[in-house]
Amino acid sequence: MKKIISLILLLLILTACSNNPQKESSKESSVEANGIVESVNDDSILVNSFKENSDKTPADKNEKIHFGIKDKYYNEEGKKIKLSEIKINDKVLIELSNDYEILETYPGQIDSMDVIKIIKLNS
Repeated sequence: MKKIISLILLLLILTACSNNPQKESSKESSVEANGIVESVNDDSILVNSFKENSDKTPADKNEKIHFGIKDKYYNEEGKKIKLSEIKINDKVLIELSNDYEILETYPGQIDSMDVIKIIKLNS
């Protein structure tokens, strides 16, 4: 009887200590979008033709999104770059959290906490 109770307690402890894979996958999931840089400021960029890559409809050239971010910029090789290296008409790939929201302002805005990284695509 003691062995059965000990085994049940051990299983409960192991179950409680195990990771929940569903929570981890939702944390790691992301959405990719792309666009063209319309303007660059000291601490932000404005992206035109913003479009999620999973969206089958063509990009709306008037879909502008403002990103107030200073430090999440990378080149295609994955190396961190400065905001000053982003230029007008650069194509960018934006990696966003799966549950990002576009604020209903003009231009639209996405919270910097939802932006994982912005990748400059053309050299």
